[in-house]
Amino acid sequence: MLEQQLIALDKAPAGPLNNYRCALSSAVRRCYLELGEEDTWLALKAEESVYPGLAYAASVDMYGKVHEALQTFNALIDQCEKYHADLTIRAPSDMEMTLIEDRWISLQRETCQWAVLSDLAEDSGFSKLKMECAWKNRDWERLRSLCASPAAVSCLELGDIDVKMNEIFLAIYDGKLNEIENLHAQTAQLCLYKWQLLPSIHAGCNAHVTLLRNFNRLVDIRESGQIMVEARYVQCVMFFSILSCRLR
Repeated sequence: MLEQQLIALDKAPAGPLNNYRCALSSAVRRCYLELGEEDTWLALKAEESVYPGLAYAASVDMYGKVHEALQTFNALIDQCEKYHADLTIRAPSDMEMTLIEDRWISLQRETCQWAVLSDLAEDSGFSKLKMECAWKNRDWERLRSLCASPAAVSCLELGDIDVKMNEIFLAIYDGKLNEIENLHAQTAQLCLYKWQLLPSIHAGCNAHVTLLRNFNRLVDIRESGQIMVEARYVQCVMFFSILSCRLR
């Protein structure tokens, strides 16, 4: 419905409906992003961007040329920083700057530049990125404090699956085997709830693929917890066997 309205407005002459068209375009982009159609979302964002070099950077990014795209977005960020020193250089709009920053972070994530992202997360205060960097760097104490922060609680209220995953990882690290099953059930319920909000699976949106991967991770995590329980049981049996032999 939103797409049909947007196509109809594209054919209409410029006028009082321009503000509505901008709001409608933003809503369409948001729907694509929620459905996992990141390339379509990026194409629509790039289409409305007029900042020099941004359309080329987005096109390289969409074609999967990660390193070339990262170099291009690095150049754009350097160009944006020069604006503060030289006011004659055109500054990007807020929407364009957000797009540049978001894609730069995503590309750094794809190339596993966690040291760079950790520094950025600390400087910018991105709580979600802080948790991801702490998990990737195996900084469990840092991850524990972040999971107890108000930002993490607000993410949980919005149904963020990654925060619950981090809690499971912490339970495995701490050896709290009894908590793993409960956290696993809670996370599975979140995944099922998000699955029910998506269109039918025959629609083929990428959000289904992401959730299926999360379900697969949950299965692996549950099996890891069971292995830990069995390993602890074997250790107890061996300990009592050795103790009984010594007592004899």
